[in-house]
Amino acid sequence: MKNKKLFLYLLITIVIFIFQIKLFAFTENRGASSRKGYADIQIKPDEIVNIFDLNISEPGINKSQPVTDGVFAYVGINEGRVIKINLKTGVVCPDFVQTQGPIISTGLLKEGILYIGSTDGNMYVIDANTMAVVNIF
Repeated sequence: MKNKKLFLYLLITIVIFIFQIKLFAFTENRGASSRKGYADIQIKPDEIVNIFDLNISEPGINKSQPVTDGVFAYVGINEGRVIKINLKTGVVCPDFVQTQGPIISTGLLKEGILYIGSTDGNMYVIDANTMAVVNIF
């Protein structure tokens, strides 16, 4: 039985190597300039202007990265909330989604719907305009 598992593992490895099967679909999107929030220009550190500073979470490193539609940024925080920030004013919108665990994943924003996972084991589907939960998986 052990030899069969080893043989199967080696066979799968060889097939993946020979045919260069992509195991992760999301790797195709890395670096695609069509994705919001990606800049394919060189940004010089001395040209960066800090418009506002926000303290959105308790002290510590917030692992979730924001996604944007160009007007608002959406980010999960360690306290388990998904928040919406106005990019022009820096104001945190009063509506938010509360989950049962810290959010360390980066969301996906598509056609006004935000998809984001929480450490509570759920994937939240959120209407980005209203910040209403559409579905939980």
